[in-house]
Amino acid sequence: MAPIVITEGDAVVSEIYIERGILTRAGSLMPPNPERRRVVVLTQPTVTGPVEQVERSLSDAGNQVTVITLPDGDAAKSLSVVESVVRDLNDLTLGRADMAARGLEVVPSIADTILATTRMDVSPK
Repeated sequence: MAPIVITEGDAVVSEIYIERGILTRAGSLMPPNPERRRVVVLTQPTVTGPVEQVERSLSDAGNQVTVITLPDGDAAKSLSVVESVVRDLNDLTLGRADMAARGLEVVPSIADTILATTRMDVSPK
């Protein structure tokens, strides 16, 4: 299936893939980026099995993978959780190119909040 493409002006900012068995191919679907060596996956405890598949696929594609597990449900919807994730990303010296979101509706919302509000790029120069 063709991806759903999200754009800002002429720039592609995101591609969303929906298909059966896609988790085992996650690493091959990420756009090439010579700057990216590491990937962070945000998840929740209820999706541990699928995250292991994504982690393995990303690792097999040559990425160093860090998984950050957020609380389930409403417990994840707080500024203290966002702050904790931003601190973790800062400690890892990661930028926007290094993060992927996977999980229930809360995880993409938190990822979007972090990326939109910080427009962070803490990659070493």
